[in-house]
Amino acid sequence: MLILRQKESVLAEILYTCDFKHDDALHATEIPKLRTPRCNARGSGKVVFNYGVDDQIHAAVRSKLGLLEPNEIREGRYRLSLTISELAEQLGVADELLEKWEFDLAIQSRTVDNSLRVFFVLPNAMDVRTDKRRHRRIGELVG
Repeated sequence: MLILRQKESVLAEILYTCDFKHDDALHATEIPKLRTPRCNARGSGKVVFNYGVDDQIHAAVRSKLGLLEPNEIREGRYRLSLTISELAEQLGVADELLEKWEFDLAIQSRTVDNSLRVFFVLPNAMDVRTDKRRHRRIGELVG
């Protein structure tokens, strides 16, 4: 990890492009004005990637893919008065994974993103997934 003293770094805006793997596909992402510290020591001009830079990259990827932002996931959960554990159980994922999505430490899959959107609009939709009376055949309920 590169540690810079404040006098040796300046905040710069750079054009940044990267390939980001999501749901087993590579997505080219361009950020025209990535804000990042740049080293001024001895004219090196090296760019420093920190958590703030990661957040900008995640936001650009989510925007390009049309995925819910971390605050949208958190606000949707709050609107339904659910704990992280309760929503994670409804989605069939680990609590820790849902926390990562809410705190921008990971990006959810398209499948989970679609499930979240349905659940936030139709909370009872998840009852179909968890209904114990459901027959093994797709969606068929037995009496």
